[in-house]
Amino acid sequence: MNRHNSSHRPKKHSSRGGGNRRRRNFRPKTGEKKLPKDEYLRNKHLILFEAYLAARAKLFDVSYKADPNQRRKLENNLANSLKQLRDFEAKIHSSEEDKKLFYSQLQEKRLREDLTYSSLNGIEPVGRAEAEQETPQDPHFLISQSESNFSRDTEESIGNIEDYNKYKSL
Repeated sequence: MNRHNSSHRPKKHSSRGGGNRRRRNFRPKTGEKKLPKDEYLRNKHLILFEAYLAARAKLFDVSYKADPNQRRKLENNLANSLKQLRDFEAKIHSSEEDKKLFYSQLQEKRLREDLTYSSLNGIEPVGRAEAEQETPQDPHFLISQSESNFSRDTEESIGNIEDYNKYKSL
């Protein structure tokens, strides 16, 4: 049997694709529903933010051992993901309606106190943090500084760098 039959012609490739290829139907499915705009905005922002965090983590995980080309690629990936996130946020801020929807969703989803147990059992919540009105103390201010008395200090602190160098004989 001759494998190369002269009467057999090679197939011509058409511009519409091969004959046995699976045809894709891009019509929307009937069961799928579009998300409401506020959920769409929140989900899109979350996806972009997670992509940014993943790119950042990937860069910092391998930055010390990556070759320059790989590091440049990771830096570009991080920059692109941050740009996409910032562009989306700018798009939200450009429309007043989108801005209200997005921030109302954020306010609703913030962590709130979990008072379920105390409300079901009639217990008054204990240990609520209330802001103090007094100004906080400087954590770097030492006790020895507050106890020191500089009223007897007569040394003047005037001069310039040349005087200091002359004093130190530098």
